[in-house]
Amino acid sequence: MDRPLYAAGFYLNASKYFDYINDERLPFEESCKIQDAFMTVIERMVPDLAVQDKIIRESQMYRKCEGSFSRSLAIKQRKAGEGALDPISWWETHGSLAPTLQQYAIRILGLCCSASGCERNWSTFDFVRIF
Repeated sequence: MDRPLYAAGFYLNASKYFDYINDERLPFEESCKIQDAFMTVIERMVPDLAVQDKIIRESQMYRKCEGSFSRSLAIKQRKAGEGALDPISWWETHGSLAPTLQQYAIRILGLCCSASGCERNWSTFDFVRIF
């Protein structure tokens, strides 16, 4: 979690985040760092302060499992196993009461975390010779 974007992705991936929180494998200090990284990402992605405020308020609902996040179906579908949803589908299905956070959660979780696409292009460019 050396980059804020990775920590924000972890925070917004309900199956990972709540699994660690509920099993108390994530120390309080680490939890604070992850939430701080999430706020850093939001500050960078969202220039409008009013929208930032909405996202932070909605993230409190998410973190405390309030509203649609507290439904038994949302809790069941965030856990790994049969009937579980991938993180983006989970947000599309259960994030409707936090529409601003939902929009940015889907955006953050949809980002590619690998450089393999770039590596493939760079490998192709190695064969190009300029004379």
